[in-house]
Amino acid sequence: MLVADDGGPVTRQPRGWRFRASVVVGVIVYAMVLEYAYVTFIAPKFGYLRYYYVEPDRVLMWLGLCAHIVTAWTFNARWQRPSDVMAWLTLSFVVLPIGVVPFFSGALKSSEALAWSLGSAFVLLVMNWLWSIRAPDVIPVVRRGSLMLWAVVFGFTAVTYTSMAFTVGLTIDIHSLLSVYDVRDEYKSALTAASPIVGYLVSNQGYVINPLLMSIGALKKNIPLVLIGILGQLLIYSETGFKTIFLSVPVAIALGLMLKGKTQPRSTLFFHAVNLVAIASVVIDSIRDVSVVQIFVNRLMITSGYLTAIYADFYSEAPKHLWSYSFLSGITTSPYDAPPSIYLGQKYFGFEELNVNANLFADGFANLGVAGIAIEALVLVGAVILLNMTARGLPISLISGTLLLPVIALANGSPITALFSYGLLLSALVFALVPRDDFQGFRPDHIREPDDHVPAGAPRLRFRQSLQAHPTYRR
Repeated sequence: MLVADDGGPVTRQPRGWRFRASVVVGVIVYAMVLEYAYVTFIAPKFGYLRYYYVEPDRVLMWLGLCAHIVTAWTFNARWQRPSDVMAWLTLSFVVLPIGVVPFFSGALKSSEALAWSLGSAFVLLVMNWLWSIRAPDVIPVVRRGSLMLWAVVFGFTAVTYTSMAFTVGLTIDIHSLLSVYDVRDEYKSALTAASPIVGYLVSNQGYVINPLLMSIGALKKNIPLVLIGILGQLLIYSETGFKTIFLSVPVAIALGLMLKGKTQPRSTLFFHAVNLVAIASVVIDSIRDVSVVQIFVNRLMITSGYLTAIYADFYSEAPKHLWSYSFLSGITTSPYDAPPSIYLGQKYFGFEELNVNANLFADGFANLGVAGIAIEALVLVGAVILLNMTARGLPISLISGTLLLPVIALANGSPITALFSYGLLLSALVFALVPRDDFQGFRPDHIREPDDHVPAGAPRLRFRQSLQAHPTYRR
């Protein structure tokens, strides 16, 4: 394995014609499958929620998709760090839906849809460039000894499930994915009477701690640890009805199998896996409509682009919220008595209890227009840089397995919310506590301790030695 002069992995992989061709094919297939799923399965069922279909302007639509292709070409060709995982998952579940769905959802004119498509591609390109810059290793990480990690993990787990037992209950009842809304309402009602801390504990447990347990268990072939993580997810799903929590179990298993034995997997591998899941969902529902498209394609992809178009249409003329319901509460004021997700559910869709959470582009625009998008994008950049710093030296399969749910949640929430509710900050903490020596056989790189003293000329010697040790080296 070639290492850089600073002792870390080479952070940029060459992007040849195969990589670029793979991206082009992936984006084209993605766009075609999303439109087919929308017009065939989603619009006919959810017209009452304004899921309309209009024939898109093909020229403008594909012009916008070309911008997304160019953005993806700038990504790293292999997954090595959290920023690589974040780039491809954000493209798959947030940005590409904005580049596709607004063109045929009817909420925006074609020219407006093109502006949002080009803008989202550009914002992701800039974010990827910023968080790809190697940050100084100023945050200490654990190299050996797992006592601190397990103290945090099992301490957090004990507090979470004890809190659930005394507030929302603790039972296993596997509900149908299509009939969980009553369960959610009961959970929200129970949280209203309890401390808001319980909600943060439950979401962080389900989005970070349990996936971490499953990831470590899969890597170390520790079946009890995997089963503990699965049991924890089933308990949370039974009481909350959160679909992503339940779906995390098969997705985590599939991701583990896909990345098994791969220290630096090709970055397009997951992107094509998303396309395969979407195609499989369409095929299954074409044979017998069991709403697989609704669960996977609509929930994870279409909704992000659809709601962004709704937000863009409504708040292009309406006053902005200025985060008066969030971290600027008491500092700023707005004419609204509810956050954007609740207000739109009431005024745009006509449902009192409908909560239409949306991504950083929609939420940022609703709060401060284009400047709001820039602010929330910078928050996400800062979070990813923090993750890069604390996850250095960890195997990518552990990183991706733990970050999967927090990143997917960004399709339906702002980065500000993701820091605390979706577990980005907790992910950074547990990454720093995972002992590197326990996973030496699962990563190609090594970390350099802060107190290492490297004499002059050593970096070049280390590079030459690593080159000679490489299996393809010939004198």
